[in-house]
Amino acid sequence: MNREGQPRASRLAAVLRIILGLAQMFGATFSAVLLLRTGVNAASLGATAITLMLTVLSRVLFRGR
Repeated sequence: MNREGQPRASRLAAVLRIILGLAQMFGATFSAVLLLRTGVNAASLGATAITLMLTVLSRVLFRGR
């Protein structure tokens, strides 16, 4: 327990959820801009794939919340 009365694991999960959410938003924006500026190429597909992996990871980890 920490001083706010939350278990340490719960606080760590909340921080991880925020970080993954921010990474997803940044990745989606970056992928869209890259796709619009350069077209379909290895870089834009790679950025999209990484963003997709972050989204799947988030859904698997926080499915019930």
